[in-house]
Amino acid sequence: VPVALDREGVVFPLPDGTAGINMPIISGITMESYGMGAKIPAMYIPYLRNLEQIYGNDSRFLEQISEIRFLEKTGSTFDVILYPTEGNIRIRTGNSIDNSLLRQAFLVIDVMEKNGLSSETEELDFRNGRVVYKVKEG
Repeated sequence: VPVALDREGVVFPLPDGTAGINMPIISGITMESYGMGAKIPAMYIPYLRNLEQIYGNDSRFLEQISEIRFLEKTGSTFDVILYPTEGNIRIRTGNSIDNSLLRQAFLVIDVMEKNGLSSETEELDFRNGRVVYKVKEG
């Protein structure tokens, strides 16, 4: 059942009239309880607020992402995998994201596609301030 999250991480039903809104799926968040009014763990709240700022500044970047998957590393740290709506190159970020990072990620993907490198690339990693790309195995 699709639900929405507010800026404090509280789960609530999708409001009427939101069926046509193009927002990414958020996955990978482990919660103690599920259901309306439940709250996601506090460590994810800053990332959600970053997404809210991105949406407020320039929503076209979020419209290009089909899924945002959280990967918990240790008790209070996580990475995030962004799955673009087009293409097969994933984008890995740390626990923060902004318009600049997304602009850079989609620019790198565009350059890779224009140079014939996208079919060989599995993932772009933006966690350390530099772009690192992972080549598909096999």
